Amino acid sequence: MTVPVRAGAGGRAVESVPMGLLLGVGVSDCRDGTCGRLDNALPDVEGFARLLGEDFTCEILSEPAESEVRGRLQALPESVPGGPLVVLWCGHGLGSAADSLRLLARDSAARSSSGLGVSDVVAPCAESGASQLLFVFDTCFSGAAIPAGDVAARIMRSAPPRGGPPRVFRTAELMLFHAASCLFRYSS
Repeated sequence: MTVPVRAGAGGRAVESVPMGLLLGVGVSDCRDGTCGRLDNALPDVEGFARLLGEDFTCEILSEPAESEVRGRLQALPESVPGGPLVVLWCGHGLGSAADSLRLLARDSAARSSSGLGVSDVVAPCAESGASQLLFVFDTCFSGAAIPAGDVAARIMRSAPPRGGPPRVFRTAELMLFHAASCLFRYSS
């Protein structure tokens, strides 16, 4: 699906571009309740989806189980031909020696081996065919996800999306984005 042609500067037509996809995940608590409830996890994802407007198809996984998220991620490869893909995960995260960051679903235990590893999320996104990727992990320990951007970049460079080379952010840009988003969140 593409976004309709619009008038550009000076009234010139702007080429249609592939529709973007937001995959949002909102998880307010984990299985045993020891994580603590996050009442704004799902409303934050829904608010972000509204900000993206009609240029994006917004798919929100509300309080999903691990199997739901894995199933959706398995369907991502080659599903976003040439458009942008934004992944927003709001909820709990745990630092992990195995995969830097573990993202917890509704049925995840609060252990460093539970949930989904950040690379389990990033790799299928990089294989989606998207021309641009943006990952926003609004979780504890989210800074540990920075190396996952390098994983995505390597995958996208090895199999570029249709329509040209991918837009890959460098680690420093991702760190700046993370720092800015934390600053905004705690200052507003």
